[in-house]
Amino acid sequence: GGQGGGALRLTISGTLTNNGTMSSNGAKGPDGYRYPAGGGAGGSIYITADSITGTGVFEAVGGDGGVHSASGYTDGGGGSGGRISLNWTTGYSFSGAIDLKGGTGYRDGGPGTFYVNNPIDLTVGTGEVVGFEGEVSLSNLTVDSGGVISVNYNGHGPKEGTGAGG
Repeated sequence: GGQGGGALRLTISGTLTNNGTMSSNGAKGPDGYRYPAGGGAGGSIYITADSITGTGVFEAVGGDGGVHSASGYTDGGGGSGGRISLNWTTGYSFSGAIDLKGGTGYRDGGPGTFYVNNPIDLTVGTGEVVGFEGEVSLSNLTVDSGGVISVNYNGHGPKEGTGAGG
């Protein structure tokens, strides 16, 4: 399959200002005639800083599945999104994007997970899927039309069955 994203771990005694892109994305799965491969999983971004600010992007996106060379169909599965953990002690004014999408494929990869150590405002926009791990404290939460918050995801919507939240 495609290579998974790596691990980015930063400990900053002052302020992290992200006005660019910090990423740890999975690679697209190799194409093939017989067996196109799945996309690589997104990696991890773990930030600890006194404060976090900026308008950039944090992303740990899954890679897309490989394409069947004869049919042109994407037969490889999408890699799942990775994990982003943002931890700060005195301030958070980051207003950019956090992207944890799974890759597309025969079966799309599920979303990655997001963690913050202090409450924040979060907006889940149209077409975005956010997966949470454990308990996340938020000051305000807005889910736009077409946005999804999911703890159970199989690439095509919530799972069905007892205890799966479907």
